[in-house]
Amino acid sequence: MDWDRFSDFARQWEQAANPMPVLIVGGGRWGKVWTSVLTDARGSSKHLAMAARTDVAAARSWANESAAAQGIMVCNSISQAMALMPGLKTAIVCSRPRDHLRDALEAFDYGLHVLVEKPISTKAAHAVQLMERSLQVNRKLAVGTELAFIPAVQQCLQEFGLGMSHNLKASLYWSDPVGETRYGSVKTRHEEVDVMNDLLPHAFSIFRTLASSVEIRIADASQDSSGNKGYLLLRNQRSSEFRLVFDLAAHQRRRSVEVSCSAGLIDIDFSSNCSSIKLNGSPYPLNTSLQPLTSTLRLQLGAFFAEIAAPRIEFTPDPTVHALIELQMELEGFSY
Repeated sequence: MDWDRFSDFARQWEQAANPMPVLIVGGGRWGKVWTSVLTDARGSSKHLAMAARTDVAAARSWANESAAAQGIMVCNSISQAMALMPGLKTAIVCSRPRDHLRDALEAFDYGLHVLVEKPISTKAAHAVQLMERSLQVNRKLAVGTELAFIPAVQQCLQEFGLGMSHNLKASLYWSDPVGETRYGSVKTRHEEVDVMNDLLPHAFSIFRTLASSVEIRIADASQDSSGNKGYLLLRNQRSSEFRLVFDLAAHQRRRSVEVSCSAGLIDIDFSSNCSSIKLNGSPYPLNTSLQPLTSTLRLQLGAFFAEIAAPRIEFTPDPTVHALIELQMELEGFSY
């Protein structure tokens, strides 16, 4: 592959195959997803453990029947996993959002680095607590912002100079049909997190990437009485606007980003694993070196592994986590 222009992506993709011991906290849909990501990257379930507090029997049954998960050690708690696999180095917390605080704190108490699936917690104050605890124990805290790793977004960022643009206009369209099945399970949303807070990390992931980390603030937010339809408007100091428009009672699935810039109108569709680009309505080729990168979760995993594997004396606050927590605090103050 020609990785010259996207060497960071090359390293992240390959780093995900690092066989370091990992604890997956949560035996539900996202626990299964992360198990598949890890086993696909490393080619086996060796050095993987799962802590499934809610229904360990169901998780073990799934692990026995799943080709990807066979051999994974399924436990009923983090403490049991640590006792049976003392070499564990890191945890991916993908339990229910209401349990993220409890599970991540316990993982830190055992000296593990932690990647928390979005949302980082049901309350911004809990997220702050996690960030402070990570610094106290000198461990890495990361949060699920996988959409920052969409290959087509990264290509457009470089080729069209979007990160340096002023007055950029971008919209993220997010639609789901009712009863959609993903990763073998019907998608459900936990009642402790509304749609706006659930999708905020996704919008943040893409818009912060397009804004090249320039500070983003919430300008407006609204959703209908059903909670299925709404929008979120973000702005930055460069007079750029970023809008999330969501519909969770749509007829079909849609994941796309539209960006208006000096080159014209860019449309990035990532509804499927392989993203595509259109420029002013015409297909624009995705760089051949990016085409094999069909998993943003694997890219995020590789970036996380690379950070915790790098030699360092101490871990400093992650600016991405800090910025997302600030946005969550803002959103909690909005009436929508």
